[in-house]
Amino acid sequence: MYREAFKSMEDLNRFDENALLLFALILRFSFDDITAVAADCLTGGSDDKKVDLVLVNPDEGHAVIAQTYIASDEKRKSAPSNKASDLNTAVGWLLAANLEKLPETLKSPAEQLRNAVENRLISDLEIWYVHNLPESSNCSKELETVEHTAAGIISSRYHQEDLISIRAIEVGNETLNEWYQTTQTPILVSDELSFKVPGGFDISGDDWEAISTAVSLKDLHELFKKYEKKIFSANIRDYLGTRKSDSNINYGIKKTAMEDPKQFCVYNNGITAITHKYKFDRKKQELKITGLSIVNGAQTTGSIGTLDDNPTEDSLVAARFIKCNNPTTILNIVRYNNSQNKITATDFRSNDPIQDRLRKEFEQIGDHIYPGGRRGGVEDAIKRQSNLLPSDSVAQALIAFHGYPNIAYNEKSDIWNKDEIYSKVFNEQIHAGHILFAYSLFIAVKEMKLALFRLLKNNEDMLDRDKKRLEFLRLRGANYILIAALARCLELLIERKIPNYFRVSFHHSVKMKKAVELWTNIIDVAIPFCNLLIPPTNRSLRVNNENNEAIETFKSMVEATVSANKEIYTNFASNIVIE
Repeated sequence: MYREAFKSMEDLNRFDENALLLFALILRFSFDDITAVAADCLTGGSDDKKVDLVLVNPDEGHAVIAQTYIASDEKRKSAPSNKASDLNTAVGWLLAANLEKLPETLKSPAEQLRNAVENRLISDLEIWYVHNLPESSNCSKELETVEHTAAGIISSRYHQEDLISIRAIEVGNETLNEWYQTTQTPILVSDELSFKVPGGFDISGDDWEAISTAVSLKDLHELFKKYEKKIFSANIRDYLGTRKSDSNINYGIKKTAMEDPKQFCVYNNGITAITHKYKFDRKKQELKITGLSIVNGAQTTGSIGTLDDNPTEDSLVAARFIKCNNPTTILNIVRYNNSQNKITATDFRSNDPIQDRLRKEFEQIGDHIYPGGRRGGVEDAIKRQSNLLPSDSVAQALIAFHGYPNIAYNEKSDIWNKDEIYSKVFNEQIHAGHILFAYSLFIAVKEMKLALFRLLKNNEDMLDRDKKRLEFLRLRGANYILIAALARCLELLIERKIPNYFRVSFHHSVKMKKAVELWTNIIDVAIPFCNLLIPPTNRSLRVNNENNEAIETFKSMVEATVSANKEIYTNFASNIVIE
């Protein structure tokens, strides 16, 4: 079922045995820029300690450790269970081993993962064994051991066992098909369910019927415990977890449910679900439904469902159940009812006047599709057009280019969330040409890292120069401080005063491919000084003074190369426009 969709994603071909792993990430998390995820998260190398990928996403509160196995004979009955047990090794190295003894390929991801655990930035840790074969009980047993190993380490070393959900998952044909099916079939939970409700009223349209009522938090809690994320099969976003922070909506939902449950119904927006059918018995005040998928309210449901104690029956949440058989209408119900958690904030800016203007500018240019904060679901990610500019990557490229690599790396969601950060890059001065200018630098850095990664994966003899480049680029956050450093060097490169960096762009005749080539030439000249950027990168770019001092030192070294690289800089400058 999933295979045809997987084969259709030609941009994954270059990742060889990791392609299926990346496809699984798309199904699970709807990433709209999977090549950027690959560049950040794949490990590789001959001494990878059984780790193929480490994904840490504090914005959405989850982390993934993954190992992959691709069988050339897809008729085999199961994947080798020893590869599943290898994940014990992976977990031990990443979470418990002395950092100084880790291979260079794992130091940065291990440090990032540990910091996220220690600082309570993740609520879900998943450990995946990804393969292209049927799943088996042998692998399942090995993964149970892996789960216990991870739980033991987190309990003894980090004392976070009650705050982090840990799951070891065999992601074989069955799971991949199930994940893919959730993108095709709106309703996966098909059971008949019954709710005691305080009343309700009906409303209908040409091809749909709906009832608005309220259900108890106790029922919602039990639904989530029984079905978990299957009840969100039609939702663009799953439950995103809870972090103890006043700015985290889900934590606030749980706090209200625990401390002021009788007020919950008026404090919360409620849930909307689609169903195959429903029947309301007004005399018994009983609502029976067949089939359920919550299309709005995943965060409410997940927050209530993960409460330690079962809520009381007299605490209610508003609920609307919709019955519809028209696929087009169902799609629109899902699309227009879907709401985003505050920590995934791009959609909250999609109707911003600046984003509207930028979309129009890109339409006039015609070469690229600019979503401007809009993010789709898995199907959009699978069918992603090659000229689509991913919202988050564009935002991170811009904020790093304008001197805030720390925000690009550590506070991605805040670019959209916080007005004071959003306005640093998305303001009246920003225009489509400048976005392409900064984003093409982002792509050039990413593609250089992936090219070096392929050399390593193919066991090709690497020049010492290339080893040093890859050693730097593999540090988490390195791409953002490099972008910031190159932007700081821009006046040196073009030998012109730049009074306003927002006015800088490539000439309109420079298409993306050439723009990336121009930046690649600049990176080739400047990256030998990347060792100057390593110390602040090793501290996760959190110390702004250190970031700026390192960038200034980097700039002074690049300045010393101006005369020696005159031809490269002159060619670069000849393609630049300052409006």
